[in-house]
Amino acid sequence: MAGQKSADVVAAHVIAKLFDGSLKGGDRIDIEAFGKELGVSRAPVREALAQLERDGLVVVTFHRGAHVAPFDAGTVRQAFELYALLIGWASRHVANRRNPWTIAALSEALPRIQRADDPDVLELEARNFRRIVNLSVAGPHLKALLRTFWGLVPLATQLAMPQLMDKVAPMFEEEFEAVRDGDGARAEVIATANARLMGITATEILRQRGVIPADDPPAPWTTGQLPLPEFLMAHRSGEEV
Repeated sequence: MAGQKSADVVAAHVIAKLFDGSLKGGDRIDIEAFGKELGVSRAPVREALAQLERDGLVVVTFHRGAHVAPFDAGTVRQAFELYALLIGWASRHVANRRNPWTIAALSEALPRIQRADDPDVLELEARNFRRIVNLSVAGPHLKALLRTFWGLVPLATQLAMPQLMDKVAPMFEEEFEAVRDGDGARAEVIATANARLMGITATEILRQRGVIPADDPPAPWTTGQLPLPEFLMAHRSGEEV
């Protein structure tokens, strides 16, 4: 827990239990038991539950306490779709502005993504690239909205990353080129597709684990209704890139 906020650790612990099937929709969350398990007081547990309630993963009621919200493919899908829209907007505006300081920062971040050979390191460097893009254009409202994606999206991305080791660098290379060239429309498509691919992959992993029902409908962007860059189209169909 060193170096991390206690509430964040508790929230990550709850999501990990969701991802491994230990917690399911409707299960009661015992605040006392979670606090003892993690060695924290009730206050950070309650703060974590408030974060997770904003993420749509927990329902807190006055008389019934905290329970896990219904958790299915739609939960993951909606989180990633909304996140994709936000980061796509940010990437478009970064590209359109062509700020030399931002481009220089991204040109330094990209090689670290390309060199990463460990999923955790790759996820960290990819998050750093995204942070540079977001902070370059984010006003207070966008920052506030992005903070609401603290829980599910980053932890589901960590879950998906080992399966996408050979796909992540090409995605960020294409996005960087679009930003560098001032092609806002293409930067938006690539950033959006990046998030969607993470969501698709995380959802499939959770299906395989039995956490998400196998008969949940697929995300709409897996059916060709929404644009994906060529290399993501190939990935979607199982072709080698």
